[in-house]
Amino acid sequence: ESGYPYTFDLVTDFGTYKDLMRHRVNTQLRQRFSPMLGFSMPKDLEAAGFADKALACHDKVAELYHQLARTMPYEASYVTLHGNKVRWMLGMNDREAFHMLELRTTPQGHSSYRKASQLMHAAIKKQSEWRADAMKFVDYNDYFWARGDSEARQRVKEKELEERLTKKKTSEL
Repeated sequence: ESGYPYTFDLVTDFGTYKDLMRHRVNTQLRQRFSPMLGFSMPKDLEAAGFADKALACHDKVAELYHQLARTMPYEASYVTLHGNKVRWMLGMNDREAFHMLELRTTPQGHSSYRKASQLMHAAIKKQSEWRADAMKFVDYNDYFWARGDSEARQRVKEKELEERLTKKKTSEL
């Protein structure tokens, strides 16, 4: 599609694709889902010592995919993992770039789509530095537990609400 100042050729894991494809002011084209482009191993699985089990699962899924693909190539796409990589094209205008890249690089975002969004922002900066610099909220920091702060705040709010409700019930008695 013409008219977009930005067109990206991306290879991301399926989970990242699922999160980023929800943005609608753009054009997207993708290849069928398959295990052919590899698998993105989550760092948390490696750290927990489950990399071998995850790779064994991936190998079984890939084997099933290839069996199905011989006779049902479209249906075989349903037998993939969120860690399988997919190649896709994403075209967008400035408005969508501002919205998506600022939103998808927040500390609460998943590390894989944060990284993809940061790379897109870096590519925009090479093409048009002033446009990239205008995106004030693109965050390049790396966070150990991305949702940790927001989860902690949520627990505090829940506790305060529970205390108020308990206090109200006690005063009604």
